[in-house]
Amino acid sequence: KPLGDKGFFVAPHASYDSRIRSVYENNLRVGDYRVRRLGAGLDAGYTFRKSEIRFGFEINRLRAALRVGSPNLPSYSGNETRAFIRYEYDKTNSAFIPDKGFRFNVEARYFLAAPGAENGFPQTEAEFSGFDKLGKKGLIFINTAAGTTFTENAAPFQTFRLGGTGRLSAFNKNEFSGNNFVYTRAGYLREVYTLPSIIGGKVYLIGAIESGGAFNRFRAGDYYN
Repeated sequence: KPLGDKGFFVAPHASYDSRIRSVYENNLRVGDYRVRRLGAGLDAGYTFRKSEIRFGFEINRLRAALRVGSPNLPSYSGNETRAFIRYEYDKTNSAFIPDKGFRFNVEARYFLAAPGAENGFPQTEAEFSGFDKLGKKGLIFINTAAGTTFTENAAPFQTFRLGGTGRLSAFNKNEFSGNNFVYTRAGYLREVYTLPSIIGGKVYLIGAIESGGAFNRFRAGDYYN
């Protein structure tokens, strides 16, 4: 879908977020953290007909308190500060379930500070999704993504995470975490029923295969499917 009218924009924002983050070691859950973020930022950029480039700066106050787990696990508190640049391109024919086209986005960011990190560190992340019709009521799709912290170590709550619905669905949420990740999902979607407009839209069946891994240094054993 188009990202908006063409032109420059400025977008200040503020946010608060609170969620549970589980921590795993060797595929075993060893603790649960309550992670809270309160922050604000300022974005600016330019919107083209089907793409957008955006720059931004954000500062958050992060607090991660251990709720369940070993008392030897540390808690974290402090400022999380980052700057980023992101590019998005969208040539699909629907914002919800497209049956033609592709989407692509890439983001480079630098954390100047984050609780648990001794120094700043860079990260880059990219994602591509493609869609095409197959028959009258079916479509095929592929989604692939990757990210890296290069030769640095990310702070504990800025590592890349996989596991859970849509990102290695057979595993627990955020079961895999690391400085780098790769992920691929490909599948088939078929329309099986159309609900009355007052209730909703179309009903689909989906079949997909996933593969990927999160790791600090690449090893074949860190790749799951």
